[in-house]
Amino acid sequence: MPRRHDISRPRDGLIRIEVYGERDPGQAQVTIAAFLDIQNANPSSQILFDVTQATYSGAPEALYGRARQCAQGMTPCKVAILAERLDSEFARFWRRGLIESGHETAVFVCEQEADAWLASGSDTDILFLA
Repeated sequence: MPRRHDISRPRDGLIRIEVYGERDPGQAQVTIAAFLDIQNANPSSQILFDVTQATYSGAPEALYGRARQCAQGMTPCKVAILAERLDSEFARFWRRGLIESGHETAVFVCEQEADAWLASGSDTDILFLA
């Protein structure tokens, strides 16, 4: 699968980022720069980050560092990470980097649930109440 990303604005107030294939530092920098350009030009309180088709075989510390770098350049927002599995290392390290930079962030395996959470006024804590 070729390395690539797609960034779109499917509705007002939402930026959707989809990343595909094996992620490497060069490709990640291209994606981060493109995303930050769009977010800074169109501040959004909602981000859907789809990593279901992404793979990463590098050091977890490098992935975490990229997540922090991106998060620190973002305006404050709510981020739903859509992953193939809840225990996805890629999603977990991005979640950690985003949260530690002050962004409300949660991981989902169902796009409809991620979208519903983003559209709601609920914070992450509501996801863990039964």
